Amino acid sequence: MGYDIINNLMIYEGRIASAYWSELTKIFNSLAKDFRFEGRKNLSYSWNMNAYDPINALLNHGYAILESIIKKDINTIGLDVSIGYLHEVDHSKHPLVYDLQELFRYVVDYSVIELLETKLKKSDFITTENYHIRLKPNTAKLLIEKIKDNFNQRY
Repeated sequence: MGYDIINNLMIYEGRIASAYWSELTKIFNSLAKDFRFEGRKNLSYSWNMNAYDPINALLNHGYAILESIIKKDINTIGLDVSIGYLHEVDHSKHPLVYDLQELFRYVVDYSVIELLETKLKKSDFITTENYHIRLKPNTAKLLIEKIKDNFNQRY
């Protein structure tokens, strides 16, 4: 019975995420048409760890920061990051981090929106020899500041 409840919850989460990303894509593209954001999945339909556009580079960097914050906080209170509630147990991943990270992804998303409002340019990013997009140090610093400021806001 418990598995059915979790499975149904994950189905609802997937539907909500699809609607959320559809709307967020519209916002990103209205703020930065030149970046041509198509979504978080690449052609192989796996999560995009190697960004092919500047917005995914910002999101990847922001989510990595969020993951480290959550992992640090979990370790601080002594919980085991390998025991989660919703995300599958995987030796190379930390399910509890992913479970808790979901609650705060909006902070990164909002920080990216705020940064895009400052009119970032393609020159604020680096293209690697493998054609992946990375943040220049100053762009990374701006994103970190936005995330820090937004985490310190009262909601």
